[in-house]
Amino acid sequence: MAKLKELQTAANVLDMPLSLIILDDEAMWDDDADAEEDGIRANSPQQTAMVTGFVEGITLPMPSNRNVPKHFGLTELALQKEQASNELNCLRGLIADKSFQYSHVIRNAPTKKVRTRAQTKVKTLNTEILFHC
Repeated sequence: MAKLKELQTAANVLDMPLSLIILDDEAMWDDDADAEEDGIRANSPQQTAMVTGFVEGITLPMPSNRNVPKHFGLTELALQKEQASNELNCLRGLIADKSFQYSHVIRNAPTKKVRTRAQTKVKTLNTEILFHC
């Protein structure tokens, strides 16, 4: 963490306040969830902080969020392109596997059992394709 702090300081990255995150026992979270189900909103400042202090609400220091110097934008863009390329390669592999299931397994299935298993595999591949899309 110390090394990360040094790198953030050297890059002029804004420091994220960790005071927004309140760590309490699980019983408080259960009570809060029950209160929300009953239509009760948070009234005390502590309850308000618990409701608004989730990690999902913290803005990450990234050039696309405009809270980091602009010269880091090219690095972020390169990383996004690499991630997109990896996802496309994964999609290509899944589509090729689906094509193989239809062309070589289902079409030439010697028994109903083999055909049914291949169709189940195709359904699984459809789910994976949707996930990567």
